[in-house]
Amino acid sequence: NSFRWAWVAWRAGIPKRIGYARDGRGAMLTDRLVPRRVGTRFLEVPTLEYYLQLARFLGAQGKDAAMRLPVDDAADRNAQRLLECAESRPIALLNPGAQKPEKRWPAERFAALADRCVDQLGLAVAVTGSPAERAIVDAVCDAADAEMMNLPKLGVDLSTLKAIVQRAAVLITNDTGPRHLAAAVNTPVVTLFGPTTPAWTEIDFPFERIVTATPDASPGPMGNISVDAVFAATVELIDAVQGSDVYAADHAWVAGGMAGPSS
Repeated sequence: NSFRWAWVAWRAGIPKRIGYARDGRGAMLTDRLVPRRVGTRFLEVPTLEYYLQLARFLGAQGKDAAMRLPVDDAADRNAQRLLECAESRPIALLNPGAQKPEKRWPAERFAALADRCVDQLGLAVAVTGSPAERAIVDAVCDAADAEMMNLPKLGVDLSTLKAIVQRAAVLITNDTGPRHLAAAVNTPVVTLFGPTTPAWTEIDFPFERIVTATPDASPGPMGNISVDAVFAATVELIDAVQGSDVYAADHAWVAGGMAGPSS
């Protein structure tokens, strides 16, 4: 939807410029798609579908929109080495960062969730984040009683992170990039949304559970998502995965079983 890049394509003299006619860019396009709207309000269309329409305009016929991302052997071996301290326990991977601060669930709640994953589910916990999010990751690790793997401190790069996500039993994340990474490597993911709506970024991944903040959240946009709600979504998702023969065929932790919530 960028005016700038429509202008760049026009100035470059690219002969066929296909895009959505919105935000003042229609005159710079040779082929204009009309975005769905009611009155002046754009309808909430998943971004994946929104961009696939451009491909279909060019004649693309594929119906499979599932994301797939390969993990190379070297990265997988490195991930296995880093996760040896988990002592064969399944891994819950937490991603407390997000580019926009208002999309971050509070660090102390991630920490409380980590303690419950360890105490009640018998999981090991690792925490990830970008180099710019090291302070957030540190805050989660410092606030938790359980011992956790701080992946930024271990120097985990993106290639190794893919392998770690693939090996995880579950990823619990704010609405940010690792959510899509999990779906692309077929790892169960619990995604926390606020203040944006999930309708814009639906990915149609069967092993995702979404927990959404209500509009009047206080303190902050994510403040009324409770630890209980996220833990319940995590337990329900793990139960669903353990009941899936198709999923278990590719994931050793499912076959090994997992402790249920303690009384």
